[in-house]
Amino acid sequence: MTMLNGVADTLSSIRYADTDTDVFGSLARNVAGNFASQLIPTLGGKVEKTIDDTKRTTYTDKKGKAAKYWDQESKYYQTKIPGLQEAGEALKQSQIPSLQATGNRLALEPSVGTWGEELKQQDYGLGTGGRILNNFLNPLTTTTDTSDRVDNELRALYEETGDNKVLNYGLTASSNQTVDGEKLSPEDWTAFQKGYGSLKHELAEKLMDTKEYDSLSGADKVEIYSKMESFAKAYTQNKVTGKEMSKANQALAENYDKGGIDEVVNTLTGKGIAKSAGVKSNSVAGKSATAAAEKGNLEEAAKIIEESKTLSDYGLSGAGPRATYQKAQQLIPSLTTESFANTYKAIDTDGNLGIKQDEIIDYLNKTHASQAEGQKIWSAYGNSNWKKIPSLADGTWSKKQK
Repeated sequence: MTMLNGVADTLSSIRYADTDTDVFGSLARNVAGNFASQLIPTLGGKVEKTIDDTKRTTYTDKKGKAAKYWDQESKYYQTKIPGLQEAGEALKQSQIPSLQATGNRLALEPSVGTWGEELKQQDYGLGTGGRILNNFLNPLTTTTDTSDRVDNELRALYEETGDNKVLNYGLTASSNQTVDGEKLSPEDWTAFQKGYGSLKHELAEKLMDTKEYDSLSGADKVEIYSKMESFAKAYTQNKVTGKEMSKANQALAENYDKGGIDEVVNTLTGKGIAKSAGVKSNSVAGKSATAAAEKGNLEEAAKIIEESKTLSDYGLSGAGPRATYQKAQQLIPSLTTESFANTYKAIDTDGNLGIKQDEIIDYLNKTHASQAEGQKIWSAYGNSNWKKIPSLADGTWSKKQK
């Protein structure tokens, strides 16, 4: 078992290696370190892991291979001294600054899982007794890190799309995180992992719970997850270190601070619905759908997108027809998208997606519209800036000055 534990420790030592060269260097130094570590009995480490239910990390922010190695080695030795971590945690609660500082040096930071949870020593639900069984009879290092419905959904989405962005969402943060070229301190690194992981999980669960989720294509789901991951990282870095966010993430952060998780997911889902329907997010329909989604009205966002798609099917995909449709709907609430499209195309005889005054007059005469019908059509499909209004005399429509 000692040999197998040595292998496990060696693999653990290269976890935070920055390059391939560092990996091989860590392996070589660990062989030497393992010899030196025999000065501290293996039994001590097992007792410590039994007393301390938290899995600890040897993460370091030191620069240079030697400095990083010896810092990690000293932290490794700390995990083999029974009661040291508990003593450190107790001192951290002291009101005396010097004792707090001592506690911070003795107690190592906890290992953090994918979703921001502190990893615990495996105890099989039996507490200290379970840890005794695990540490003295099990040669492998195990934790309580398990899969949940978010993990399962990401796994299924990856199988569907094969897109690595899905895998990135479900990975723990890279230990090479830097701000202005500097690695995070162990304390900031822990805070970052917890905030980043938990925010990703909350965003994913909220997204999966939306009624529109199943209607999104696999590719569009991946895109939303990618944007959520980018936001979670940027937002947490900003909170932990003050690092500035991009304009896109800053906008999402403002939504998050204003309305929480819902605001972020609704914004990204609105854009996702638009993209799935082939509507550009910066189009009139795309902006309207996103605005509705940001207010939490995803049904309205879906309705706007569906209407835009219908207009597009009729060849009315421009900004002009969409704006006219919105105005016409306000004036004629019972107007359907299909009815509007048919009338618009009948009026727009030259097909340039822009209605002129003469075209409406011709349409009114062709359809023998009444005074009331003509006024309604002119108001709905015309331009309020026109200087002339329609006039019906002797059964014929014409234009006259206002």
